[in-house]
Amino acid sequence: MKSNARWNVRLYLWLLLIASLPVQPDQPLRILFVGNSYLYYNDSLHNHVGRIAEELQPDLLDKLDYKSSTIGGASLDHHPIEHLLTPGRIGVDEPFEWVVLQGGSAEPLSARRRAGFVETVTEFDGLIKRHGAQTALFMTQAYVAPHARVEDGQQAEIAAAYGI
Repeated sequence: MKSNARWNVRLYLWLLLIASLPVQPDQPLRILFVGNSYLYYNDSLHNHVGRIAEELQPDLLDKLDYKSSTIGGASLDHHPIEHLLTPGRIGVDEPFEWVVLQGGSAEPLSARRRAGFVETVTEFDGLIKRHGAQTALFMTQAYVAPHARVEDGQQAEIAAAYGI
């Protein structure tokens, strides 16, 4: 997949930027994180976003409204994205402004699953846009030893699937 300007894959920079700038009238404040255990473990990515905001911009923390929807071991297509995006369904009354998608760690590692991942991201991006939000991708990392699935070149395959 070629780089796609519609998807912001530089999520960490964006999170630091949003949390470090003074609160702006057009600043995205309602954020949905969708993925699996990569988002959930180590105290969940959405909690880290809250701590960054609290440290760098305390006024922002009270304005942020974010949710995380994670399914352990799931591929991205396992998530009921339309339900998650519908205001009021998961406890956020206003539409989300950003949706962070994270695919399963093995999705980019075979041609068949990579194609499915790209198809799902494209479909979800369309739904996200129809709900008035922007899409960001949270890229998984390659397997490392002693994992049985370690192979040379995995990170390059993953980066290509995420449009980098």
